[in-house]
Amino acid sequence: IGRGDTVMLCCTIDQRFMAGLAYFLGLRQLGASVIRQGVSNLLGQWDCIQREQPTAIICVPSFLLRMIQFAEEHGIDYRSSSLRRVVCIGESIRRPDFSWNALGQRLQAAWPELSLHSTYASTEMGAAFTECAAGRGGHHNPELTEIEVVDKAGRPTRPGEVGELVVTTLGVEGMPLIRFRTGD
Repeated sequence: IGRGDTVMLCCTIDQRFMAGLAYFLGLRQLGASVIRQGVSNLLGQWDCIQREQPTAIICVPSFLLRMIQFAEEHGIDYRSSSLRRVVCIGESIRRPDFSWNALGQRLQAAWPELSLHSTYASTEMGAAFTECAAGRGGHHNPELTEIEVVDKAGRPTRPGEVGELVVTTLGVEGMPLIRFRTGD
């Protein structure tokens, strides 16, 4: 997503949901146009897509499934819409080996023209790991966070070993975190 894209933001920016504001500000910094659609009624979502012609959407994957179901029930040709990319937030669409999980499979089967991009984030770390078109996991932004993967005793794991994600935030002034254990 970059300059020239129009992105439909289907999450709230208010009610203390920091991610919505972070996505909004990040999209503006990239030069993309942003449609603050939120999670309004499904007819309103499709009306917005038909009128504004967004190229991408940021939403929870199960919400996108509801949008697809609504389109099918109401004769909306969603596969011919302007949408081509989805940044999936809040729910996983991949297995640990990066293949599609059940939710990712359902989305791919229903709308194969879409490029689905998985994310991992937490409010505490103030950053997200979003995957590129390769679909092999999220990219780390080293200017935002220092990350570690540790075992149950808090020792670093070897490459490829499963462990807990530990984050140190960089540049966060209000509540900086040092070796924050995410529980993930």
